[in-house]
Amino acid sequence: MSHHRLALIAAGVLVACPPPVEPSSPTLTARANPSRIDDRGQTSTLTFTARTAEGNPGTGTVSLTAAAGTLSSTTVTLEMNGAGTATFSCDAAAQMGCSGNLTVEASWNGVTTRVRIFVGAPPDGGLDGGDDDGGMTSSDAGPHDAGMSDAGPPLFFDAGSVLLLGTFVEGQPVYSISDMAPDAGGVLNTDDLVMLPPKADLFSAVIRPSGTLLYLDIGPPARLFEASMDLMRQGQDGGAQISVLPDLRANDLVVPTPACEPGQRFWVRPDTGSVVYLCDSTYYEGADPVPAYTGLELLALGPNGLALGRSDAGDVVRDDGGTDTPISGFMGRSLTPYINNQYIRNVRASPTGFLLVLGQAGSDFPPCELWSIDANGAAANLGAYATLAPDAGITMATPCEGKLDDARALWSLARRGTTDVVVVRPFGGGAASIVYSDPDGGPSRFDQYPASLFTFIDPNVSRLVTGP
Repeated sequence: MSHHRLALIAAGVLVACPPPVEPSSPTLTARANPSRIDDRGQTSTLTFTARTAEGNPGTGTVSLTAAAGTLSSTTVTLEMNGAGTATFSCDAAAQMGCSGNLTVEASWNGVTTRVRIFVGAPPDGGLDGGDDDGGMTSSDAGPHDAGMSDAGPPLFFDAGSVLLLGTFVEGQPVYSISDMAPDAGGVLNTDDLVMLPPKADLFSAVIRPSGTLLYLDIGPPARLFEASMDLMRQGQDGGAQISVLPDLRANDLVVPTPACEPGQRFWVRPDTGSVVYLCDSTYYEGADPVPAYTGLELLALGPNGLALGRSDAGDVVRDDGGTDTPISGFMGRSLTPYINNQYIRNVRASPTGFLLVLGQAGSDFPPCELWSIDANGAAANLGAYATLAPDAGITMATPCEGKLDDARALWSLARRGTTDVVVVRPFGGGAASIVYSDPDGGPSRFDQYPASLFTFIDPNVSRLVTGP
């Protein structure tokens, strides 16, 4: 599949003085493509992206280590855009340990990150004596064909990246995940297969800091799930055989919420990855109430127990002891667009507090600006994103709505004419671009093996997802 990229004209913005800069730390992100390889020497390309504390492209080299497998190099030289690549492979005939989830550790400028690659044949994939029919809906109907033992390993994503939740079959509620990389929509042996059930609440999805994807299924009963890999093999008729029963959530792992069915919102702590959920008016973490958040309309969780939301004191930052600090410096803006429109997944935690994108005061229209809010409630305008050129033909219902990645780029669902697309606006300069477009790879084909898969954007249900 090829992706058509469209360069958009950025509108310059003059300011009397530079905007405040939020104290931050250098960042290093990593991704593997594909994230699942065989144990006979197939390679995965590892991409590392470094940013300075000011958000500029990193320079120098990234050091790599792996307990098993072969790296093309143990050092990666960063290019002008702050990115660099290496390859990883593992040959079980020549090396020990070429099985399961393997980790490559990367270090740069005092920052360490890890990327996981699943190596080797997946679990039995439903080889349980059922009839191979090659169909997508009936599967093979064997008695062990979605059990925890053969559900496939958990999938690990980059919590600093942005994923697309869409559907394999346009207009049908069989939801799928794409990393929107250039090979998205390719054959199965270059992409992980992840399918979410028809009653999955895509709005709720979030990537834990560890890299696993959580989503809420509205049931009944309502349950919080961690997505596992959905396996595929060849049926007797030559078609693709998905190794799950029609209940697509049967092979995902239940995340316990003992206080109640999580029919309302849940949040993930950005430092520990633990889940906070709401039962009526009480917040819980596991089986324990979280009294510090009582009376708060919670929008997002930050580091060290910080919370962002609205209380009787208005827009506030609340510490882990339950003390509210009103937000100052918003210059006529507020959290209202986020709370009223349920944009709870659009706020990103930062090392010192929170990041969010706001439009102009009173209208929420562009230019769209990146704001920081620190632990003391101080809000600062960090700068504006490029304005989409009128002649580019890009339309958005809410132009300043979208997800932030670790590099502070703003990803948004949009339309160009009658085509659904994903637009990325980099922070700190540079034109916006279309990085994903509906017609490029479809339709999906399940009548062949390997299957040809494509994730469609359904404007009614599709969502972008990233970390907390």
